[in-house]
Amino acid sequence: MALLLAKYVTGKPSVEVKIVTSATREALLNNRTVEAVFYTYSITPERQSKVDFAGPYLISGQSIAVRSDNDTIHKLEDLANRKVCVTKGGTAYLTMTKRVPSAQLITLDSSTECEATLRQGRVDAEVQDRPVLLGQVKAGGLKLVGDTLTYEPYGIGLPHNSPAQVAFVDNWLKLLIKDGIWQKVFDNTLGQVPGAGTGRIAAPPDPGQNLLPDLKLN
Repeated sequence: MALLLAKYVTGKPSVEVKIVTSATREALLNNRTVEAVFYTYSITPERQSKVDFAGPYLISGQSIAVRSDNDTIHKLEDLANRKVCVTKGGTAYLTMTKRVPSAQLITLDSSTECEATLRQGRVDAEVQDRPVLLGQVKAGGLKLVGDTLTYEPYGIGLPHNSPAQVAFVDNWLKLLIKDGIWQKVFDNTLGQVPGAGTGRIAAPPDPGQNLLPDLKLN
């Protein structure tokens, strides 16, 4: 997606990639270290007070990943008193603290670190955005269990107070969907992962709509 946006803006599919984490995204956007964040970046009211969002470009939510040989964790409630990895600054932290307060949370900087910790047996499960976990599951040794825990629109993060940029990127997203490019990108990426090609994750979103997440915290 980032390469497509770069080509739309400059005519060349070239970007300088910088690694961000859930905890550093807002700061990197607002000090202009990066111009846009493509990540599983849930659009929430709290984040909208710090950065602007174009999109959403994808609708999904959080899921639970466990090792493939685990036969004791099947749903969110089974995470009570278990060691669970979540990323710092991510919405999964809120899910766990509110809905399963007895879980022993291990907070790490990135989903890659959480994945490694799960594979090493240092935690019992990982709660993370479903698209991220699908990529981890595709590598083998892990599986998803239970239902999708939340409803979350994922946006493209932009510097705060940049309405012209938001409108520009929203228009670009609408063109991608209209021309069938969004579907091709999905089919060649997430669509290649078993379990990703159905439901709302596989349906084109409606960019520019003020969708808010349902983290089901009440």
